[in-house]
Amino acid sequence: MILAALAGCAPRPAAAPATAGEPLEVQQRRACAEAAAGAFVSLADFEPTTPDGLRRDNQARRFAVIGGGSCREVLDVTRTGTTALAVRLEPAAALVYTLPATADLRPWTLLAAAVYLDDIRDDLQITLAGPGGTWHSRRRLLQRGWNTVLIDLNDLRPLADFDLSRVETITLRFADAVEPVALGLDDILLIDNRRYVKDTPAGLTLMVDGLSTTLRIPGRQEWIRFRAGADGLWRPHGAQPVVQLAGPDAEPSGQEEDLRLMGERRLGRVELLEANPLRVRIANTWYFPPQAGRWIDMDVRQIRWEYTFYGDGRQVTHMALNNAGGRDLTAVHLDAGRTAAWDDGREGPAWEQTGADLPAVACALLTGPPDDDGEGVRRNYLAPAPMVVRVGRPEGDGFDETQGCYAAVADRGHCRVELRPAEPLHRPALRIRGRWCGPVAANADGTPLRPVVPLDDGVLIVIPATLTAPTLVEVAGPIDPLEP
Repeated sequence: MILAALAGCAPRPAAAPATAGEPLEVQQRRACAEAAAGAFVSLADFEPTTPDGLRRDNQARRFAVIGGGSCREVLDVTRTGTTALAVRLEPAAALVYTLPATADLRPWTLLAAAVYLDDIRDDLQITLAGPGGTWHSRRRLLQRGWNTVLIDLNDLRPLADFDLSRVETITLRFADAVEPVALGLDDILLIDNRRYVKDTPAGLTLMVDGLSTTLRIPGRQEWIRFRAGADGLWRPHGAQPVVQLAGPDAEPSGQEEDLRLMGERRLGRVELLEANPLRVRIANTWYFPPQAGRWIDMDVRQIRWEYTFYGDGRQVTHMALNNAGGRDLTAVHLDAGRTAAWDDGREGPAWEQTGADLPAVACALLTGPPDDDGEGVRRNYLAPAPMVVRVGRPEGDGFDETQGCYAAVADRGHCRVELRPAEPLHRPALRIRGRWCGPVAANADGTPLRPVVPLDDGVLIVIPATLTAPTLVEVAGPIDPLEP
């Protein structure tokens, strides 16, 4: 599950395709999840009639290509409805949309546009202009297929040289194109997506406003806020370890982030992987492409972060660095800013790995919860209590350090494991993979466990207690007898 709140932080292909015969507004809500989560209006959708069946003016005539190329309405490649715009831009050309009237964008939090590409590109730039000034976005990353490109209008409100209340044109161009670019364009929407996300753990608050997402987790005074920096990378302020990279001629030093070894070109992408009554999981990828413009695939040099926040205030962070093809990397240093338990058995605020050349590095750490159980929770992570699987099989070694939970696989819809703590085991989480076709039940020594949270490939449970003796945990549910 990818919640649009954060999926919108970087364009991604559309989820489910529109269904023929649905009203256009329903199709738009399905295609753009941020629209589904809030109020929206359409600036352009290229449909020949209004929802009431009235003939409308030809919207395509308000679009013009400046600098060489063409644009025309088409019926074969659309995001929603029956009609979209097919555009061909020569290098340095731009597609300009002149609004029917000067628009006040202040009541809205997002400007959204559906853009289709056959290639991966990282150089889409959007410009808003009017009597009150001109604003240029950072380059945006688009994948193959339909993408939802989102502009956070909150970032434009405080600008002294741009008036968000008087916008007359919206311009799209590919800033680093060296050959013609073909694209499709569909729904251009104004969205108000301000909301609190429901179904999060008790005491954990998740708030969305534009492309900014803010968390408040139990026991922590500061809010954790995901925002893009000036370099285009997203960082959760209050939850991001400081990373320092060094090559053969330098060593990590100081307290400031140092990513120079990865290069100067940077783009970021954030996804909300889970939001449920037991935990919130967020993925944050930093891309370091070798060149601007067209990419061959998404497997460029990168650092991927995955953050898992549980309802009791614990946070698990997993970092995977891919430097294949880059300059020699000999040291990776992480500073969590607080005492952490690391997946290699270390405890302390900092972690470091060194080597003659490190093309790939991965590590995980746990911090919190910031209460009397914090030290015990860290010990549980450093030396997980043994798990004996009675029915089913363990996944890996039975404990997933990247998410801070026990992991097993059910056998024909049934899994039974025994946790054997040598010291107090605080509120253990268990992820059980299985293919169930109905409600799944779980218990610990016969006591029902609720909620049982469905995941894409199984279920998640948490035992809301501190275990001091061997405990039998059982998970069972109906399966399709025809499933292999």
